[in-house]
Amino acid sequence: MIAWVAFAAIIATSADVTLTPVADLWVYPHATDPERDPFLRVWGSGGKAVAEKGESTQSHSYAYLKFDLASTPKDAKLTAARLILTHTPDPTWTAEELKASPLEARLIASDFEEKDWNYANTIEKIVPPAGKSDVLGTATAATRREGKDFVVTIDLMQGPAKLSAAWSSARSRGALGLALTSAIDPEALGMKSIFKFYSKDGQKELRPSLVLEFESAAAVVRTRE
Repeated sequence: MIAWVAFAAIIATSADVTLTPVADLWVYPHATDPERDPFLRVWGSGGKAVAEKGESTQSHSYAYLKFDLASTPKDAKLTAARLILTHTPDPTWTAEELKASPLEARLIASDFEEKDWNYANTIEKIVPPAGKSDVLGTATAATRREGKDFVVTIDLMQGPAKLSAAWSSARSRGALGLALTSAIDPEALGMKSIFKFYSKDGQKELRPSLVLEFESAAAVVRTRE
């Protein structure tokens, strides 16, 4: 008589996906054509990273990024997410100013495009949430290199806002929208301190990237005699 024994094992597998934006905007009243501008610029006003509801947004500068999620695994668990940006050489802000007014990432709607972009229409439709609890993650430090570009990284799983909680709905929509904000105020700092990053229209190696890590579980059934 031949006896067969079957058993199942759950094996966790991991996968990394790196995305570049399909659209990014410098959101400011005097911004240039986003289809050609190689830079994204971010600053705040009056000690605020985001204008409160009913307040003027004219003095704030945001950056919006949209990522296509079609290439991400459908049923996997998101375990890590990092937004990697490249800053232009010799920034006008100091390490102390970055620590005091960090660069922030906030979740926004992803229904924006570069083509035929209009500031008034965009800011009316999509405004970053203003609460501190709406921040997905911050960058409070960066290793600067004199005369050279340097990387600034935001851990999007840092919180307090939970990207993992919003991931399922973002993936079902097919896109993730992020806003970069900061309370750093050029008017209060001698008209000099702003963040200036390369956009998706810059050189390939300098473009923003979203690095995602996933974990999925697969059941493996084995038999033996």
